[in-house]
Amino acid sequence: MEAVPGITPKKCDRRGNGAQGVTNMKTRIKILLILIATITAAAYYANSKFGYEPDIVRPVTVEIPQNTSVNGVVDIFNDKQMLLPGWFFKLAARAYVEFGGKVLYAGKYTFTPGITNCEVLEKVLSGGKLHTVRVTFPEGINLKEFASILKNKLKLNPNEFLFLAHSDSLLKAYGIKTNSLETNSLETNTLEGYLFPDTYDFFTKVSVEEVIGRLIAEGNEIWTSENINRAKQLGMSRHEILTLASIIESETSVAGEMERISGVYHNRLRKGWLLQADPTVQYAIGSKRRLSSADLKVNNPYNTYKYAGLPPGPINSPGKSAILAALNPESHSYFYFCAVGDGKGSHNFARSIEGHNVNKARFKRNIRSRK
Repeated sequence: MEAVPGITPKKCDRRGNGAQGVTNMKTRIKILLILIATITAAAYYANSKFGYEPDIVRPVTVEIPQNTSVNGVVDIFNDKQMLLPGWFFKLAARAYVEFGGKVLYAGKYTFTPGITNCEVLEKVLSGGKLHTVRVTFPEGINLKEFASILKNKLKLNPNEFLFLAHSDSLLKAYGIKTNSLETNSLETNTLEGYLFPDTYDFFTKVSVEEVIGRLIAEGNEIWTSENINRAKQLGMSRHEILTLASIIESETSVAGEMERISGVYHNRLRKGWLLQADPTVQYAIGSKRRLSSADLKVNNPYNTYKYAGLPPGPINSPGKSAILAALNPESHSYFYFCAVGDGKGSHNFARSIEGHNVNKARFKRNIRSRK
């Protein structure tokens, strides 16, 4: 059979496609091999750079300012001969941040010889190796004392702290509600009593807002469902419990008698008596001095010698023991207590004014004998 002009015989068509298919397969194999080689080389390169130990012979301190970009962070390390080459670690850090959900922690770091680039990057992405400052807030301190400690220990602006501590929007943001009182004094709308006193470790570049948030969060831990229900059983709000706890905190440093003092105040509240708590008057006049008869007459809602019931709010930040004492008053018939006066901080308790007067006389004798 003669071939028709312009038409290739089928036999020749199969041979042509077969040759082309072989050529295409070889091309694919070459591309795959090149790709594998490239990936292997890239992995080897990356591994060598991540595992490389920067050429440092002594501890190096690196400070990352707030809001520094990824490129800026790597540049800072490059100046210390770390995270080199910069282009590679900028890509790596950006990948961690954008695809790994990581963040770069600002602050001051110290790295010692022998650390790898991988460990350096890991620390900056986790906050590890950050310098921290241990700060203790004693139980029973007020907002002004908090501000002073923050200034001395963390170099934070005390005025900024006090402004935020009196901010209605901040209280609202944390869901802090004061009790409803007839007085509209701005002093009732503060964080007084809501910042939990304890020992904390803070990063050196911590902000005022971060400190406040942590102290509030720590205080919230006390309010378990059991303690919330206990307050409801007493017919008291969290704000009222903290207010009473702050008074108890000021009255005694002896943890073992806090529940007994709490019982005295609960008895007075139940009977509608004046609390006559000296610490609330000291808070009103802004001084912890020994009170005079004139001080007891000052016209201030925190003067519990003049106004019945609890004062508008806490007078300090009570610790856990005082809060639990306010929630769990000792059941007794005492209505009075007076310091023993022996320098140990303990008190004598009385059921009647006559017994209280006897205890006051003992107090005066003990004070004289110690002079």
